[in-house]
Amino acid sequence: ALDGSAASSPLASSAEGEIGLKALNDLKDLKEKPLPLPAAQAASVPPPAAPDWQIARVQRNDTLERVFRRNRLSPADLQCLIDSGPLGARLHEVHPGDVIEFTMDDAGRLQRLGYSPAPLERLEYERVEAGCAASRTLVAPAVETVARHGVIDHSLWLAGQRSGLDDRITIRLAQIFQWDIDFVLDIRKGDEFRLVYEERRHEGQLIGFDILAA
Repeated sequence: ALDGSAASSPLASSAEGEIGLKALNDLKDLKEKPLPLPAAQAASVPPPAAPDWQIARVQRNDTLERVFRRNRLSPADLQCLIDSGPLGARLHEVHPGDVIEFTMDDAGRLQRLGYSPAPLERLEYERVEAGCAASRTLVAPAVETVARHGVIDHSLWLAGQRSGLDDRITIRLAQIFQWDIDFVLDIRKGDEFRLVYEERRHEGQLIGFDILAA
């Protein structure tokens, strides 16, 4: 009897109405707000794809216009890069064997271009709202101080190779002493050389050196 009278009272009806209205509002908010992904599902979402670079190699007697035409890039794209500022003019420095990297959108329009005029320098061009923007990045080489010793058997050249010297370093060593020693007539079997030099490498390749002592 107590339960029946409470359910039929105006106070109970009002409370039920407020509860029902709150439930409807909560349901509306739930529909309007996107639910967060579960942790396991969120972790499986792949990251944005890296740019799909295409490669163009500069051939003998090539101009930049020929490279663009051969790779279906428009003259307007080339002009956009050249108009990007002082770095745009650097594109005229391309030589046979140089590699140019670029990406295009679905419509075949150039989006990005990368070019390394030197082993430690990279130029990048990117399409922006106002045209094209250019940037320059310098890479620091690996530097190491090296000491070498060699005994001449037949020639300075062969002795340098046996001691692990790059041919360019052997040539520089001969130039240092060229006013004192005739490396064709003066050297004798058993002559020795020692030198200390600083070498600079990039990706394992010798790109420069300085002889410190010889």
